[in-house]
Amino acid sequence: MPKESENKGLPLSSPESGFTRRALDRGGVDPRALLRWGQMMAVALLEVVKAVEEKYGAEGQSLCIESMEEVGRRVGGELLKSVEAPAGLTDIERISLLASWVNRNIYASPEYPQVLSEDECCFDILWCPHQDIYTARDCRIQRYLVQGMLDAFRDSGLMESDFDLEVQSLIPLGAETCHFRIWRKLDKGPRAWSRHSAYLAGRETEGS
Repeated sequence: MPKESENKGLPLSSPESGFTRRALDRGGVDPRALLRWGQMMAVALLEVVKAVEEKYGAEGQSLCIESMEEVGRRVGGELLKSVEAPAGLTDIERISLLASWVNRNIYASPEYPQVLSEDECCFDILWCPHQDIYTARDCRIQRYLVQGMLDAFRDSGLMESDFDLEVQSLIPLGAETCHFRIWRKLDKGPRAWSRHSAYLAGRETEGS
């Protein structure tokens, strides 16, 4: 895993010192309450997006997507400033390591990563905090956060290549894991990830 810098905060970590002092050190906090709070916020975001899509169509949806992508870029950028990967990694090892860090530390999802070749890696999400509350269709809003992170990784200049991503199985559709494939992007066109995200977004505003 990447080594955390001693002097820099991790993405979205600024409240942690206060949380540790007020809650963890004192005790008396049921950690399951954090899950319930997080689920409330996740469902609230989902319902806001759905309401905007219904009332304002593609234009309103685009505004929501841009906002979520910007959060993803912020997280990706802060991650790159906050952690130090071991020296000598190839690009595919680096993107695999970054994905693992995000899965475990941002999405709170244990996963099993594999580097398959110099051009491809994959990972299985073993379980997700939202799997019992999101449908497969609801999971789409996570795609925009991921899009922003991918953009931040690409624009950082730390890797020679851009990478693409696809979901090949989903727990809410009955699979044992959510399986993701990552590969080196060789063409100059849009990512397959963003093309499929656009398809899913269009499906919502077209009412299908």
